[in-house]
Amino acid sequence: MKTIEHQGVVYQLPPCPSCGSNRKRCMRPSGHEAAEWHVARVQLFDEVNAELLPGSEPTA
Repeated sequence: MKTIEHQGVVYQLPPCPSCGSNRKRCMRPSGHEAAEWHVARVQLFDEVNAELLPGSEPTA
C-alpha cells in the first residue's frame, strides 16, 4: 500500500483492482492518468476507510 498525506491526514492507498495503480490516480490502458478512480478502487477505498473509521460515510 502507498501512504500519502492530504491536509494532515495520512491515508493508506491499496492498489487499484482494475489497473493496478498505486499512485494517486488510476491509469488508462494507454498509460495516461485517468480523470477519476475506477469504481472498484472507490469501493475498496470505502471498505478500508470503514475498517479504519467506523461509522464513516461512503465516498459515492
